[in-house]
Amino acid sequence: MTRALVLRAPGINCDRETAHACRLVGFETDLLHINQLLQAPERLLDYAFLVIPGGFSYGDDLGAGTLLAKNLTIHLGPQLHQFIDEGRLVLGICNGFQVLVRAGLLPGHVANAAVASLTDNMSAQFESRWVTLGVEISMCIFTQWIKRPIELPVAHGEGQFVLADVAMLAHRCRWCIHPHREVMLSIPLIPMAQPVISRACAMHGEMSLA
Repeated sequence: MTRALVLRAPGINCDRETAHACRLVGFETDLLHINQLLQAPERLLDYAFLVIPGGFSYGDDLGAGTLLAKNLTIHLGPQLHQFIDEGRLVLGICNGFQVLVRAGLLPGHVANAAVASLTDNMSAQFESRWVTLGVEISMCIFTQWIKRPIELPVAHGEGQFVLADVAMLAHRCRWCIHPHREVMLSIPLIPMAQPVISRACAMHGEMSLA
């Protein structure tokens, strides 16, 4: 059976339901605390699927997802890049979205520089509510089979996705970033950036955040 790793860290609070979802679709799933992984980084390569769940890792000190992202890049950098280069699956959900962006893993690096980040919501307030998302056609392995809008909750203060160069939006097919039509949110105002981006994939579709 294919193995999945659901990463735990202080402040992560959606790990159990994430692990349950992985098991429902057939993964042999382990919940592993970041400290256990730091003690034996090579354990990461025992898995075919890495999931970073939602929550408020390390209390979102220094910015949402920042400290967990630093832990991953500083202490697990070689293993993490090998994991990705071998085409294994990576999914970041909510705070996991923020972690992967802060780590510079999504939507990717250009000349070893991070090209995206997250900042305060445009509404200047914490947003906690249900939203409706429309899914565009893409190579993303996690969404390519979804043919209808999906509903899910959001709860974040730093949901505005920003790019170092807005011209990169013109290359959204390359990055599998879906602006404008991807998100059809209910009132109040959309808490993220304009144009709206709710999901980004790595170039080949194996790594995604939502």
